[in-house]
Amino acid sequence: MSLNIFVTGGTGFVGYYIVRRLLSAGHQITVLARKENIKARELQTIDPGVRVVYGDISDFDLLTEICLGQDVIVHAAAIVSFDPSIKKHILQTNVDGTIHLVNAALAASVKKFIYISSISTLSHSIDDHHYKETIPWNPKINHSVYALSKHAAEMEVWRGSAEGLEVGILNPSVVLGRWDSTHHSMQLFEKMKKSIAFYPSGSTGWVDVRDVAESVHLYLEKCLVNEQIIINGHNVSYREVMNKIAKALGKKSPRYALSKRVASVMGGFYTLFNRWPGNKGWLSSGIINSLYTPHFFDHSKSDELLGIQYHELDETIDWVIQSKY
Repeated sequence: MSLNIFVTGGTGFVGYYIVRRLLSAGHQITVLARKENIKARELQTIDPGVRVVYGDISDFDLLTEICLGQDVIVHAAAIVSFDPSIKKHILQTNVDGTIHLVNAALAASVKKFIYISSISTLSHSIDDHHYKETIPWNPKINHSVYALSKHAAEMEVWRGSAEGLEVGILNPSVVLGRWDSTHHSMQLFEKMKKSIAFYPSGSTGWVDVRDVAESVHLYLEKCLVNEQIIINGHNVSYREVMNKIAKALGKKSPRYALSKRVASVMGGFYTLFNRWPGNKGWLSSGIINSLYTPHFFDHSKSDELLGIQYHELDETIDWVIQSKY
């Protein structure tokens, strides 16, 4: 059945692939974009029926107008940053924007609301770093401003559920996919082009951007309601992922483990340098700790409820490299 679906962040990395997948399923798509850009034009080239509305997620009246007649909202717009110096901007977009959108959906009697969140909102078991959807948020952890903003946004989505919205929250792990080389999602590939010799000892979850898009399609297709689901294809060490990328690029693999102490010192200099006017960058102690921690994200719920078939990691890496390098 064809649905009218309003997608925020549809010209961004994850949102763009979500729009393309929903278009291929025959849905009618409206996209909110902050300004005209090449990705908006690409979407309209793929399907001239794509409606692009230019505006800001802080504009409640505009959001309410767009929501009228929509069956589903997929909220993928967000600022992905761990820099506390722009905390106000992050909270305004990620939290206040979600508040406006949930309220607009309720005002316009939209039936379903799917929120693209992050693994940064998840908590782990006491004895190890094993993450599941059922483990409660731990406020005692030193969360990044990004994690705080995404968790607060999730709470607004659940508030919408209490007020009558059918909701879904999807928590992707580290997303890999084809995109602009300056985007954060491509930075690991860009670094490995230089044959980096050092690697951190930790691990994390990785997922193909096409699988994130597929998870939205499956959530709608299976008519799921009020579920939170980790979207994670593979739990793999940074070293192994770096090795795979290096091999695919024909570069040398990293050979030396970089100690956490050295990484912390380097991170301090990096952050200090990037605090100068005109520079941007932030490498906090929390990020460094994460690079040296073995994280495991349980994706069994996505297997059971969505039946999703994740791309192999090698396939994802080859797909990215074939298009960019």
